[in-house]
Amino acid sequence: GRKQFARHEWAQKAAYLLGCTLEELSSAIFKHQPKGTLQRSTSFRQGPDDVGTGDNS
Repeated sequence: GRKQFARHEWAQKAAYLLGCTLEELSSAIFKHQPKGTLQRSTSFRQGPDDVGTGDNS
């Protein structure tokens, strides 16, 4: 199987709100996805302890 959106109407609305076609949205999401792409988002998130270092002195 080909991957696709669970709800076609929601995909159309998302494409409309983003100002692109449904085909562009689908290809951007479902094509060329190496394994581990979705987990990568947490790797560059810094913890709150990195913020404000040295301001309390």
